[in-house]
Amino acid sequence: MNVDVVRTINNQMVIGKVIETSESVMVLKPYSLIPTKEGLTLIPYDIDLTGYKMEEVKFKPEHVLYVSKGSETLAKEYVRILEGKPKEPVQETQETQEQEADASEK
Repeated sequence: MNVDVVRTINNQMVIGKVIETSESVMVLKPYSLIPTKEGLTLIPYDIDLTGYKMEEVKFKPEHVLYVSKGSETLAKEYVRILEGKPKEPVQETQETQEQEADASEK
């Protein structure tokens, strides 16, 4: 599945399937792309903070800076979330375990 990224004039990044017309930029099953300490995370796009999962959101074209294709990694994460699958645990390498052990000794 391909996903698109919409960057709005207020610096929001919204991902989903985009349908563009002369009157609007519509995002189906919109999710916000939020930066965190661990990287980027996806949360359901919610204008009024009610927790309601929107099926679509429309932006006026003048409120959109650009629309671009999302990466394959982003698309996989988006599909995983839509399907309600749990996140796969990150497998630690031997090097990571040794670094953590060294840090705890200090």
